[in-house]
Amino acid sequence: SNLRGKVVVINFWATWCVPCLEEMPMFQAYSEEYPQIAMLGIDQAESQEQVAPYLSKMGITYPILLDTNAKVSESYKIAMLPTTIFVDEQGMIRFRHYGIMSQDQFQYYLRKLGAIE
Repeated sequence: SNLRGKVVVINFWATWCVPCLEEMPMFQAYSEEYPQIAMLGIDQAESQEQVAPYLSKMGITYPILLDTNAKVSESYKIAMLPTTIFVDEQGMIRFRHYGIMSQDQFQYYLRKLGAIE
């Protein structure tokens, strides 16, 4: 609810998921270039000790939340990683993207939500 009024991108990922790690630099770049977009990463079922080295090595600074017991993933019905959810300014889920996402695909979703031109 703190993010209402912003487009929110929620990316579910894990350190063992190679495609997840491949798309994270793109999310980092967009979080820096478009601060009006709330970018959140949710790591699935791993500890801070497992996740921290990856974030440090990759220079990830957008918020990463730990879903250590996978309850958040369960509530969002996440069946595969990576999965990215796009939430509009009113807090409604508008798009779900399953699998690795290209920059063109990412831009498409953000344009449809009016977050970028």
